Amino acid sequence: MTTRVDQRLIHFTQTLTDSATTSWDASLGNIALWTMGGSRTLAAPTNLRIGGRYILIITQDATGGRTITWNSVFKNSAGSMPQPNTQANAVTTFTFTSYDGTNLRLESNEAMVLLATATASSSASLDFVNLTGFENYLFVLEDVLPATNSANLRWMASTNNGSSYDNGANTYRYQFWTYDDAAGSGFVTSGGATLVNMSGGLSNGSQVGASGTIMFHNLGSTTSHKMSTQNTNQFQTAFVTYVGGGTYTGNSAAAVNAIRFNFSSGNIASGTIKCYGIRG
Repeated sequence: MTTRVDQRLIHFTQTLTDSATTSWDASLGNIALWTMGGSRTLAAPTNLRIGGRYILIITQDATGGRTITWNSVFKNSAGSMPQPNTQANAVTTFTFTSYDGTNLRLESNEAMVLLATATASSSASLDFVNLTGFENYLFVLEDVLPATNSANLRWMASTNNGSSYDNGANTYRYQFWTYDDAAGSGFVTSGGATLVNMSGGLSNGSQVGASGTIMFHNLGSTTSHKMSTQNTNQFQTAFVTYVGGGTYTGNSAAAVNAIRFNFSSGNIASGTIKCYGIRG
């Protein structure tokens, strides 16, 4: 009896030659290692097999910030192809299946991927751009502190990748339940605003920054409003928890691809915000 080994299950590794337009000959290895030395275009891979499984492992160089222009044969059921983690020396793994010997369907690139980390140092705002390719985005806030006393932390959305941020009248709506361990509970609401407030007035004293999480849902939709859910804590003269969310209603026909965080007055003195792409 002759047993044939399915060639689709044999794995060979190759290293791609980094160039402005990078090529991938799959006959030389279905696992491709690629260190990016700049923002690149990835050409359509050649010599694919129907039903073949292909893995692309991308490493940012020591500079980071490198992005990919994907050839149209790379398909993502969630929308646009996502970008790799752009932090210096970061590693991102993409797994594909070729369903016809030409196109590659993205199967996974990790369920939760750290996309960017922004650390404030007297910053006017912390902006996150290139938000494409994931169903949801999770932002983790760590001790975000205003430079000006009694400033509110807030966010705004962009549909042009950060060239401008929409602050038109009645562009946002939000509501939060608050619990203050000194004053008790209450609600903060707005039926039509130019931004979404995420906190009450924060002190600019030490050890009182805002911390917590905010999840953005459906940013890539071109048919519906974009939603956020939030759970953050702050300390001023008392410990205060904010639980709630907001929605961007300015342009439901355009995808949101950038988010800005800033304070109602003054700069962001210090603190860190991390952005994760969430798949599924």
